Amino acid sequence: MFIKGKMQLRYKTEDQWELKPLNIQLLGDITDKMAQGVRVDIDIRNLNDLLIDRIEEAAQAAPGPKKLELMLNDPTEL
Repeated sequence: MFIKGKMQLRYKTEDQWELKPLNIQLLGDITDKMAQGVRVDIDIRNLNDLLIDRIEEAAQAAPGPKKLELMLNDPTEL
């Protein structure tokens, strides 16, 4: 479930908070609307031919309209 709401003080209280739901939806119903794609962060020290092959196989096995973004990180660079 995806719940969008706001936190507010309970009626006639000064220290009790409540979540007031504004919208409730099933996750399956909102993925097309809200998810823009998948982002994978990869430490460049872990990058090798096997990992590249597995990422390529996974991307080809599950094509779709969403983007796949690979972020290569080098922790030795500031």
